[in-house]
Amino acid sequence: MRATHIIRTAGGTAVHALLTEADHPEDGPLLVAVHGGGYTGEYFALGEHSLTRCASFAGLPVLAIDRPNYGVSEAMSLPFGEAIARSARVVEEFVDDALKELDRPRPVMLIGHSIGAMIVLQLAAMKPAWDLVGISVDGVGIDPRPGPTFPTSSLLGERVPLPTEVRRAVHYGPASTYSASVFLEAMAFEHDVPVEEVAEALQFHERVAALAPEVVVPVMYGLAEHDGLMTATEETVASFAALFTSAPRVDAQLIRGAGHNVDLHYVAKAHNLRRIAFALECNVEDRQPA
Repeated sequence: MRATHIIRTAGGTAVHALLTEADHPEDGPLLVAVHGGGYTGEYFALGEHSLTRCASFAGLPVLAIDRPNYGVSEAMSLPFGEAIARSARVVEEFVDDALKELDRPRPVMLIGHSIGAMIVLQLAAMKPAWDLVGISVDGVGIDPRPGPTFPTSSLLGERVPLPTEVRRAVHYGPASTYSASVFLEAMAFEHDVPVEEVAEALQFHERVAALAPEVVVPVMYGLAEHDGLMTATEETVASFAALFTSAPRVDAQLIRGAGHNVDLHYVAKAHNLRRIAFALECNVEDRQPA
């Protein structure tokens, strides 16, 4: 597997991404991975069974983006109420440029986790100019667990710290579902969250019903059974999936044996192999005549 760090200007901001490519590439989509709040793009490269490693075995490239205000990417102002939409436009522009870096022309499969899933849904609804064959999202839903109300305008421009024990309680399942070594590895890539993102994410469940019908590509959706942010049941998963009335198909699953950060649990390998299989299926379906 070859790893290349690329930086391009998107939305007037220098954005960094890790591009991983297989030693023996196969035909198929570029997997564009959009991280959630509190982590960098390295989220998708953590652990023995990360998305980048699993995709490499399948011969597919992964573009794991550091969203603006995270990791190596520059800071970017996020107008209140427009954080997700503006982030989606930046990802769209960045991907358009990054496609020129690849070994061959490829369509795109968007993968998003948590706030990254919200950005992916927004971007898919915007119908980007490049060939989008499908999306895979997890860590987002329609029934948030009770939590504190969030101050808004008085804290604009601030960042919300997430202490380790809060992350453990909210982002992880029982201790038996994840490795202590991966938990410690992930700590190196933890990040404070812009307050504008948090405020908008807390209200996203109110917007998704209007957004989902605008998605016209296949959807893979997963919600972890031990998710600390969303109520996770077979019923809530089915209700979320039913919102995508214009998608050709929706594969929805309650992900057993995982907390919110599915990629950092023992089930990561199975989850990533499902993502890759779905991407390959979407790629084949995209080639079929209408």
